[in-house]
Amino acid sequence: MCGLCIEGIFLSGWENGSFILTNMREAPDFMGEEVEAAHVVAELVITDMISVENLLSRYAKYPIVVWSLYYTAQKNPLDEEAITICATHLRAQKVRRAMSNSSWLLLQDTFPLVTEFLDKMKITDLNERYDSSLLDEIECCLLSIHARGYYSWEIASSTPDGGNFAIIELHESEKSEFFVDWPLELFMLTEVLCRLRPTSWVLRLALSVKLYAPFNSYYPAWRRYVANHFFELLDPLDFIPLGNSLPLMVIHALAQRHIHNNVRITQLLEFVENRQSDEQIVPEQLARELRDTVKRL
Repeated sequence: MCGLCIEGIFLSGWENGSFILTNMREAPDFMGEEVEAAHVVAELVITDMISVENLLSRYAKYPIVVWSLYYTAQKNPLDEEAITICATHLRAQKVRRAMSNSSWLLLQDTFPLVTEFLDKMKITDLNERYDSSLLDEIECCLLSIHARGYYSWEIASSTPDGGNFAIIELHESEKSEFFVDWPLELFMLTEVLCRLRPTSWVLRLALSVKLYAPFNSYYPAWRRYVANHFFELLDPLDFIPLGNSLPLMVIHALAQRHIHNNVRITQLLEFVENRQSDEQIVPEQLARELRDTVKRL
């Protein structure tokens, strides 16, 4: 089993368009509180089903709470306690990124603007507008993270004429430790793109790259969050290429979020009916559920 294999257990918390922890068919912490935070926080935040107080009482020790409170602050200003908790996490993450054994050091020198943004980030400043050079570098950074571990290459000399060519090898396993070690950074960088470059081609490309996800990886939640961003943003015709590339578990998650929207459910049903197979969900079963939903609406 892996983080993708247990995704459906956490999505079972959805009922009638709302995500409630007690609806899950297992206890939310059935694999530990760290795994719960990785899979659940994004669902709670997006559905506005949890207060600042409940977020802090359950998830205050996890850095991702900064991103969740950023979302909450769009509607209700944060109190001093919440701001202090965010500031504490942001300082701690800055120290962690700079440690000699930090995997983030692989990116730090390559993306100086991203490094500066993260080092200076404050919960009260996240609605600022940033110039295109930072947005370009954020895209390159996210692209690097999704590509890292998939390909290696070297320049080799060919025979007699001395021309050069690239030798490209596909790795057997993907490296996705960034979604375990640095979820706050990845969610906040993604958030900046969603807000200031909402149709980013890099985010769409990243969704088509399947990463291995340990139990405590935030990758499944990140993938659902970004997919929902484009599902709500794009014209139905523009969403078709992306929708056809998404795993059915993500399609299922989108359906749960938009369960009362007949047009949206019908759109998702078309993706399922065109699918021959899937690693986690039987297409015919999901199609049947979506048809039943359309009939009830």
